[in-house]
Amino acid sequence: MLVQITPDREKAKSILQMADNTLQILEEMDSQRFPSQVAKEYYETIWELLSIVFLLDGYKCIGEYAHKELIESAGKKYLAESEVVFLDDLRILRNKISYDGIFFPTQYVERNKITFLKIIGKLQRTIKEKL
Repeated sequence: MLVQITPDREKAKSILQMADNTLQILEEMDSQRFPSQVAKEYYETIWELLSIVFLLDGYKCIGEYAHKELIESAGKKYLAESEVVFLDDLRILRNKISYDGIFFPTQYVERNKITFLKIIGKLQRTIKEKL
């Protein structure tokens, strides 16, 4: 559920630093050896960036379907429909990695890295404008 909160620029900056740290780690991770972990970390980074955008707008997603709802809400204002579909698929894959121990082939990260980085760049630009 999307709930209204007081925008918090300092918290947003702190979360942004965590996302930046994760991106630095991703640059060093071997996607050939650890494709599932790399995909999972890209998802977590995008989730953090989406959270920042909404935090700066004065909203927070909570509850059982928070991730799904945040992605859908971002599609109404910040992301293209194709990006929403991609992120929802990634959300499902991330859940399979985290909760079912599913491993993904190396090709998944290679095939989608440009899309990961495109969405991350778009969200980073939005955050920069809001800060």
